[in-house]
Amino acid sequence: GGGVGGEAGDAFAGRRDGPSPSSSSPGTPSPSRSLRPHRRSSKAEAAAAGLSPGELKLRKWRRMLDRDRVCTKTEITGSLPPGTRRVPLAVSAGGPANGGAVDSVVVPAASSSPSPGGPAAGTGAGHGNGNGASHGGTGAPVQKGDSGFIKEKKRRLCRRVRKGIPDELRGIVWPLLSGGRQLLLQNPGVYDHLSLYESSTSELDIVRDLNRTFPGHVYYMQRHGPGQRSLYNVLKAYSVFDRSVGYVQGMGFITGVLLLYMCEEDAFWTLVALLKGAVHEPMEGVYQEGLPLLQRYLFQFDGLVTSFLPRLARHLKEEHIVPTMYCSQWFITVFSYTLPFECLLRVWDIFLFEGMKVVFSVGLELLQCEEDNLLQLNFENLVQTLSGKRFDIPTCHK
Repeated sequence: GGGVGGEAGDAFAGRRDGPSPSSSSPGTPSPSRSLRPHRRSSKAEAAAAGLSPGELKLRKWRRMLDRDRVCTKTEITGSLPPGTRRVPLAVSAGGPANGGAVDSVVVPAASSSPSPGGPAAGTGAGHGNGNGASHGGTGAPVQKGDSGFIKEKKRRLCRRVRKGIPDELRGIVWPLLSGGRQLLLQNPGVYDHLSLYESSTSELDIVRDLNRTFPGHVYYMQRHGPGQRSLYNVLKAYSVFDRSVGYVQGMGFITGVLLLYMCEEDAFWTLVALLKGAVHEPMEGVYQEGLPLLQRYLFQFDGLVTSFLPRLARHLKEEHIVPTMYCSQWFITVFSYTLPFECLLRVWDIFLFEGMKVVFSVGLELLQCEEDNLLQLNFENLVQTLSGKRFDIPTCHK
């Protein structure tokens, strides 16, 4: 498949196939390799500094964040940043909060409007971006813009994210990677208005699903406890913010992971950034009526399994197993329901930086690690194994 699926397949193939035959032999270094500066391993560098590898990683991340001053509130000018637009924010019959001060919201330019009161995307009408320019519904797609934090340190950041973000800094780095922090700064007071002064038709559905979201996690275990209250507030606010999507059960797992590392307002705008596509492709199609984006992802994933795991693909076809039966929740919850928590966090580090192609790559890796076992199973056991939780990290990655 093309697009996200194609990128994931290329990454999976490159990892599996190793170096190309045309590369130089180990005994003959290539000219480009000989010019590269020698890089010490993390363990050697940590030993030289008298630190543990974890302490050294934390120090490097803090230096990068402090140097780029990303922890401070940046100046917000009257003009909107490139790649965003301002749309009206629909309010309930009770009227807007703060005497009508919150009547519009800044969203990524390529996304649809957050509520029925705003202009719809793809209608052919132009949308002002605050700088005198407008984007027509049938014009060229708007290019996604990285935050300054990502753009300036792309290669270094990629290397460090793949090594794992320190747990103490995930609450800072995740909103920066996703674009949620920028949206928060561009929309002061909007979250409080949505959560306190608006009502949603999905409130009863959200309350019913609270006990089903991470029921074994200590933060969400207590009924009507602080974890469940925060989860309700964020999900209710988003169902008001984007009434075309409203609330879908899988959104609770996405929000639940975010709330473990950040406050409600940060979690809300990070959720908006993911679904509206502040940096990567918008995820809202996974939750919209008819699940149009999910259907495309399942079609692409089926093609990738056929290309890279042909034996397993034939076996699944013989047993009449289709991707809808086992990997829908992988895309809807980004493995929040499937992977053990310590493994899930590492996947999310990379997912927030690289986008949905990570879900394809991790899904293929899971199937490859379990391929020998899956080839021995019949229909009932296949469905149970493929769609079940993984209680341990795959053996090949320990």
